[in-house]
Amino acid sequence: MLSSNETKSWPSAVRCRCRCRADSDRKEEVRLGTDKVGYSFAPIIFIWFLLIGGIGVYNLVKYDVGVLRAFNPKYIVDYFKRNGKQGWISLGGVVLCITGTEAMFADLGHFNIRAIQISFSFVLLPSVSLAYIGQAAYLTKYPANVGDTFYKSIPGIAVVFVMTITTFMVTLIMLLIWQTSIWWITLFVVVFGGVELVYLSSVLYKFVQGGYLPLAFAFILMMMMGIWHYVHVKKYKFELHNIVSSDYIRELAQKTTLRRIPGIGLLYSELVQGVPPIFSHFTEKIPSIHSVVVIVSIKQLPIPHVEIAERYLFRQVEPSDFRLYRCVVRYGYIDALEEPKAFERSLIQQLKNYIEEENILRKSDAPRQSEVQLEELNDNTKPRSGSSTVHIEETLEQNILSNETHSSERISIEKSHKIEEEKQIIEKELEKGVVYLVGEADVMAKQDSSILKKIIVNYIYNFMRRNSRQGDRVLMIPRDKLLKVGMTYEI
Repeated sequence: MLSSNETKSWPSAVRCRCRCRADSDRKEEVRLGTDKVGYSFAPIIFIWFLLIGGIGVYNLVKYDVGVLRAFNPKYIVDYFKRNGKQGWISLGGVVLCITGTEAMFADLGHFNIRAIQISFSFVLLPSVSLAYIGQAAYLTKYPANVGDTFYKSIPGIAVVFVMTITTFMVTLIMLLIWQTSIWWITLFVVVFGGVELVYLSSVLYKFVQGGYLPLAFAFILMMMMGIWHYVHVKKYKFELHNIVSSDYIRELAQKTTLRRIPGIGLLYSELVQGVPPIFSHFTEKIPSIHSVVVIVSIKQLPIPHVEIAERYLFRQVEPSDFRLYRCVVRYGYIDALEEPKAFERSLIQQLKNYIEEENILRKSDAPRQSEVQLEELNDNTKPRSGSSTVHIEETLEQNILSNETHSSERISIEKSHKIEEEKQIIEKELEKGVVYLVGEADVMAKQDSSILKKIIVNYIYNFMRRNSRQGDRVLMIPRDKLLKVGMTYEI
């Protein structure tokens, strides 16, 4: 093991050059994507783990193999008996040995569970354990080389808090989602929660030594998330209370001043029901709308994957000849958003399928109406003489069934032509182009609101919104097809 004196003997220019070179290489790789970083740095990190594990074995063999006796639980009991309160306080230093393990679970978005399990069990854990054991063996011979500054400067409060919160969240999952037995849940809380609370009580002892800093950061972030959620809910309720009525849509469809421009318009909204107020705002300010309009709502479901056939949920807004549709697009948490061209083609294909299925369902209701008509006629024309009842009923039934057959054939042909005509219209409009309409709401507090609410909504929230990632970038909307519609919401 290299001591601090040996590392200090290196020229500062060499150490600075090596660090700058590593940082510049890493930043150069980051711009290419995290997968390129993984391919490039995986061999380097693997060699690094082999080296620190090898150095640990070297220090263990050379200085003191007896440190392996620390695996015996008897020594931890003797340690606390011998040191008392100081032994309990020293648990905060033990937290430093596990501060990197929680980062393994942050990589679940890049690697699968099995890859993390294998790398953690066979590479990281043995290498890090050997490195710490080797350091312990070295310090038994040279105790003066241990540095207290590193241990005092990193209290570890944030790490233990994260572990405690994770245990609490897993407990809720076991109780509400997995519906595990209460005895297993109790055992889990006692074992894991008890150990983490002991460590948490130890690191809280170092609160005044710097532990307040991560708690302050956590409080600020929590306030930001709370403000964002509060205003976002108010904004959603405003849209929900100001949805466009059906009467307005019917009047709009009958207006001769409304110009229908060629193409398909995809109007994005967070509402899953009704027409958002941004639609009426758009048609009032610009009296023109696309020939086909689809109000799209993107929703994430708490399941891994949603099949394409089940991803799109359509509803038609009456009147039908206005060609205004609602569509809820549902994704699982591992589903990736499609490219714009693929998304447009998939959405329009599912829209044509919906038109065909909807007309088939409407046609299937015709026999039921005929049955009701037959029953009404039987009740109204039933004679008093029972001898002629059967003859009259048979005659009526034959007449109705004959008329129904001819009318159903005529309706079926007309429906088929209408379905094909609607599908051809939508296909032609798709060829003319697709425009993405995104509402950009400027949220403001009402005039009679309190000063605190005005500060939160008008300044803090709007500042965060202006500096947050725009929704059109998250939804992968092409810039050359994007049309933003501004509107002010007073909440």
